[in-house]
Amino acid sequence: MNRKNLQTAIRRARDSVASIVSTASHRSAAVTLGGSALIAAGSASAQAGGGGFDAATVTVIIAAMLAAGILIHTAWVGARWALKAFGILK
Repeated sequence: MNRKNLQTAIRRARDSVASIVSTASHRSAAVTLGGSALIAAGSASAQAGGGGFDAATVTVIIAAMLAAGILIHTAWVGARWALKAFGILK
C-alpha cells in the first residue's frame, strides 16, 4: 500500500466518523466505529511494511475492541435506564 492509498483510507475513515458524530444520538457508536476505523487504517500501513504481518491477529484484536466498545455502550445505556428508574435523571 503506497502513501496515497493510506492517506485515502485515513481520510475516508475520518469522514465516516465525522458524519456519524454529527448525529448527536449516536455519539457512543461513533466512538466505537471511529476507533475500529483508525485501527483498520493502521493495520493497512502495517501490511504495507511486509515482514511477519498476521492479518488474523489484527482481525481478532479489532473484534475484541469492538466487543469492548459494545459492552461499554450497553453498560452506559443500562446505567442511564437505572438512573431514570430511580428518578435521579429525568
